[in-house]
Amino acid sequence: MLSLNSKHGVIISRMPVFSAGIEGIVARHFTEYELACYSSIEEIALQKLQCASMVIVDLTGEQRYARRNCQQYYSLLSQCDNAHWIFFVSGSLYPVAKQLLLRSHTTLLSDEASIADIVTTI
Repeated sequence: MLSLNSKHGVIISRMPVFSAGIEGIVARHFTEYELACYSSIEEIALQKLQCASMVIVDLTGEQRYARRNCQQYYSLLSQCDNAHWIFFVSGSLYPVAKQLLLRSHTTLLSDEASIADIVTTI
């Protein structure tokens, strides 16, 4: 059960080390957040996304199906516009991600972003 006194965040990444790293950053700098981690968008109920105030998505390992994955998130953005979406993308994926995912409530971060950049973005 989610607490009513905290903000809710979602991390989506196929790489456990990425999820653990982001969890550590958030736990250290943003103690008011409760996080839930998933390895794919298919694991999450839409209601869970709609309750989140922050969604962090790792698209760095998704080169093979980059456009399809970006389109999948694009369709969710309008349904879950109460959250700040942070997408981690590699340089080669950036043009597609910019075209499909860059909105007023989204941020694109390089897969080489520093911890300070991540903290500032959150």
